[in-house]
Amino acid sequence: MIVTNVVKDSFIDYKDEHALVVFSKGCNLDCDICYNKNKPYDFEEDLLEIVQRNITPLHTAVVISGGEPTIQDLHKTCKDFKELFPELKLKVFTNGQNPDMVIDCLNFVDTWSIDFKTLQDTSILGVDCPCYKENVIRTLQILSTTKADCIVRIWKHPKTSLDDQDEMIRIIKEINPDTKFELVDILL
Repeated sequence: MIVTNVVKDSFIDYKDEHALVVFSKGCNLDCDICYNKNKPYDFEEDLLEIVQRNITPLHTAVVISGGEPTIQDLHKTCKDFKELFPELKLKVFTNGQNPDMVIDCLNFVDTWSIDFKTLQDTSILGVDCPCYKENVIRTLQILSTTKADCIVRIWKHPKTSLDDQDEMIRIIKEINPDTKFELVDILL
């Protein structure tokens, strides 16, 4: 997996863990409001090489963020990661648009964080993604059958109604009442 940036020490991206955070290259949505859109790449390098060079005995976890990790070979990356670093926890942030890749990685990821960006109209994101909601729901259903932790970040976009946010919470809780969620303010 090619990564383009790294945060060597994070205490906020993985609750109760000292994490090394890596950012994968590319995304399948290209949202207008993405904080990583048009961000210049610091480098392009293999994730495992970055981890080997930057991990310390103080780290307890690695976080793979994006871009969107599931558009690269996340399965091989996670499998190799767990073989090299079995003592470290692994968290993956995803937009939920590649449920089949999530299935492939279930045995290797300890925590998933899924962005639930909109309920109906993906044009507010600046993208056309007719299956967006269905893919997020399928990903949540898949994760509800595992012992991995799952956190859903519900975007509070200025064009998203409170009713839509409430409906997203209802969907999450209907799939799995134990799923944690957080509301994320999106500033334009």
